[in-house]
Amino acid sequence: MSGTTGGGVAEDARARYDAGDFEAAHELAVAALAERPDDLLALRIAGRASYELGLDDGPTHLSRAVELDPDDGETWHDLAVALVDAGRLGEAAEAFRGAQRVRPGDASELVDLGYAAYATGTADEAIGYLRQAAERTPGSQAALRGLVDLNRREGRLDDALAAAQQLAEHAPDDVGAVLDVAELALE
Repeated sequence: MSGTTGGGVAEDARARYDAGDFEAAHELAVAALAERPDDLLALRIAGRASYELGLDDGPTHLSRAVELDPDDGETWHDLAVALVDAGRLGEAAEAFRGAQRVRPGDASELVDLGYAAYATGTADEAIGYLRQAAERTPGSQAALRGLVDLNRREGRLDDALAAAQQLAEHAPDDVGAVLDVAELALE
């Protein structure tokens, strides 16, 4: 890791971010970066606050943070989310892949990667990621819900029904899952 972390202004930015004052957090983080352009904390806070505020500079700050600390899965994830928000879906999918490489056991990264892959037009790859997530975390409602939805969209109704049945088993109070089973069983 070649970047620096911390510094008074960056710490103040984090405190403001944690308190929900994203505008002040962004302003302080950008000021910290003017003094120390490779300050990891300031880059992360500037990127996250930018996302919260709907500003365009989030991906730039978070990309730099990932360059400096490529083993930080949370920053990879934040970068991916900021890229999705910016409509840069192909880059977002790559960032989700980066997060998944750093945190290979994290099923939620696979779910996000599945949706990103689907958004970029690779349905088979998307469904594969969701299956991996469901296998790694049996009963993962997010993974199973994704499998129901994407298989249904792709016309794979038997696979959608199987996922809906698993979801209903693991979440018997999920009315949507029960309705999915009934609806898919009739198709």
